[in-house]
Amino acid sequence: MTKTVYYVTIRDLSKDRSLGVIKKIKGQLKAFKDLGVDAHLISLYDEEVQIDGKTIGFTKHLRNRLVKQFKSSRFFKITRNNVAWQSDSILYLRFLKVNYSVIRFLRYLKRKKFTVVVEYPSYPYSVEDKGLKAKYYSLLDRILKKTFNKHVDLTVNFNNLKIIENKPSIPISNGIQVKPLPNLSNWGIKNQEIHLIGVANISFWHGYDRIIKGLAEYYKSDHNSKVFFHVVGDSSEKKNLEKLVIKLKLEDHVIFHGFQSGTSLSRLITQSNIGVGSLGLHRLKLDSTSTLKSKEYTLNGLPILVDPKDPDFKNVDFAYLISYDESIIDINDVVRFYKKLISKNENNQYIQDFAVKNFSWTAKMQEVLKFAS
Repeated sequence: MTKTVYYVTIRDLSKDRSLGVIKKIKGQLKAFKDLGVDAHLISLYDEEVQIDGKTIGFTKHLRNRLVKQFKSSRFFKITRNNVAWQSDSILYLRFLKVNYSVIRFLRYLKRKKFTVVVEYPSYPYSVEDKGLKAKYYSLLDRILKKTFNKHVDLTVNFNNLKIIENKPSIPISNGIQVKPLPNLSNWGIKNQEIHLIGVANISFWHGYDRIIKGLAEYYKSDHNSKVFFHVVGDSSEKKNLEKLVIKLKLEDHVIFHGFQSGTSLSRLITQSNIGVGSLGLHRLKLDSTSTLKSKEYTLNGLPILVDPKDPDFKNVDFAYLISYDESIIDINDVVRFYKKLISKNENNQYIQDFAVKNFSWTAKMQEVLKFAS
């Protein structure tokens, strides 16, 4: 008998700021379906409670539009009473602050012999406690957490933890959509040119300044290849990088493309040789890192410059592990890395194959189903 999974999140998926979350949730849901699971999404869309896009209720009371603090309570009450729950199924709950309505909801499903899986987007999680109402919810979360945990069978985390709240936990990393497969990027050196590309909503922790400073040193020394760095994205940090490029007189070697998407972005990626991941994550003092963009580069067959604390790129020849500090990137060494790679491999198909096998949401969620079933 095919298992049924109900993916529940109280996150409002109509908000623009949720675009990254929406992409992730859709990827996870599609993965469940690709694995032969009867999967359903229950979520908020504006003030509507929806299952698979169909409205089953409203979180705002029709006679009182000021009861915002009861949104969670109404969401779970509507969900409990208006969904045809299939017994002996799996609840996949994206974590939220604990309150009485969540407890009642879990109790109801446990009576129907549900396996309850809770995803923690980050752990330890922080509960906002500024303001009287926030302090109340923070206190409630602490009081009810033990009761909440009694109804949880398994947790999922992105922090490489095997136990959370005394429950077994599956450590996974963010996955990517692998279909349709993108075109493979450039392989080999044409006209003695090597093109690096960094795509991001540029922040200081992307560490692109380390590449730019490395290029300045590279062009001061003897070199056989012309190396270019294409920066794709916008933000206030981009202005700092532009100033640095002017100061180091690298305008001919560092190209700023601004925000790009769709065909124009795909074209830039396929014309590149190496993808640049986040090179400044040490500035955030993270113990473990895993970034989506590096995985997306490999789906295009791009070798990558990547943080050494990323567990997804251990012992692979196409990942150049940069130092976890402020040192300038040695571009000569990066060139040697790429030349060695193309001398050993006829093409970059094997990089894309690795990405499909290891980074797809299907591979990630298969681990969850294995433990939950």
